[in-house]
Amino acid sequence: MNPCYRLARLVSVALCLASCPLWAQSPDTLVLSDGTPVDLQLEETVSSAHARVGDPLSFIVVQDVTVQGFTVIPAGNKATGSLTRVHGRRVLGIGGKLVLSIDSVELANGDHVALRASKEVKGTSHTWRMAAGVALTSIFYFPVAPVFLLTRGDNCTALKSTEITAHIDGNTSLASTDFSLASANASGLNQ
Repeated sequence: MNPCYRLARLVSVALCLASCPLWAQSPDTLVLSDGTPVDLQLEETVSSAHARVGDPLSFIVVQDVTVQGFTVIPAGNKATGSLTRVHGRRVLGIGGKLVLSIDSVELANGDHVALRASKEVKGTSHTWRMAAGVALTSIFYFPVAPVFLLTRGDNCTALKSTEITAHIDGNTSLASTDFSLASANASGLNQ
C-alpha cells in the first residue's frame, strides 16, 4: 500500500474521532457564570391577605440550563425563595403588595447554587374612587366625606405559575463528571 494513502487514511480517521462528541475530551471543570439566567415558575398561589414576611416559597425550573454542552440545571428542579415584604390592603384606597425573592436552585448533582432575583406584585388601588367619593359627598353633606378615607384597596395575589427569571449569583466551578451531556433538544417543563 502507498505510504501517502496510509497517512491520508490515518489522518481522516483521527479527524473523525476528534470531531465525534462521544470520543472527544470533555472539560474537567465547568464554570456556571455569574448572571446566567434561570427561568422559574412559582409553585403555589400567594396572597397578601394571608402571607407573612419570611414565608418560604418554592419554584420550578422551566428550561434546562446548559454549560459547555452539559445540563447543570434540568427543567423540573426546585428553587427556593421567601417573601421579603408583605403589605395587605390599606385605607386611603391603597392596594396590597408582595415582594418575592429567590435564594437558590438545585443543580443536577443535588448541590445548590445561589440565585438573585425579586419580583414585586401590587394589588389594585382605589385612590381615585376614594377621592371622588370625598369630593361628591363634601358637596352635598360635608360631615360624611371623611368616611370615604376608610376605603381600602384590593389584596394582591401572585398566581401559581407566575414566571420569574433569576440569575446565578457569582461564578461557580463544577466538576463535569457530575453532569450528563445535554441532548440535542433542550428539554423544557411545558414540552
